[in-house]
Amino acid sequence: MVSQVTVQYTYPHSFHKVASMLFLRYPNHLQPEVIHTDVVDTSMFEDGTLYVRRLLTLRRKLPHWTIPIIGRNVEAYALEDTFVNTRKSRIEIRTESLSFTRIFQAGSRSSYWTNGIPSNCVGFEINSWAQALIPGVQRLVESFITSNVEKNTHKVPFVSRSSGVKRAL
Repeated sequence: MVSQVTVQYTYPHSFHKVASMLFLRYPNHLQPEVIHTDVVDTSMFEDGTLYVRRLLTLRRKLPHWTIPIIGRNVEAYALEDTFVNTRKSRIEIRTESLSFTRIFQAGSRSSYWTNGIPSNCVGFEINSWAQALIPGVQRLVESFITSNVEKNTHKVPFVSRSSGVKRAL
């Protein structure tokens, strides 16, 4: 079974400021689990879209029930693909976990846009998903991952208001 979490916000900032903050967001005290980022690739497409691929190194304390499966305080890795189109004032970010893929698969897709949003504001939506692959711990793994997504999404420092949290389990 796949768990999904969708969260939406409106940022009371310009597209330029939000785009700049996205590239400067790590490291920060609100997400100490991201301990390192490496830019793996950058490209500029013909339509003016900037593409950046980053490898994120994460370290977080895991729940006690994971210790027999993967150990304590383990480093994990995620791949983040960012597409910034300044002509359309749109950003897409896709993140996928590269670690523990025999235990679970997880990822997210974030969108930032200005179309249909009040002047000098940016709309935001993140759709995150998780799927456990080990029978017997599926609910535990999926609950842990989706609750972390919700918790971390609410840590974003320049969020103005929540326009809803949708769950599809």
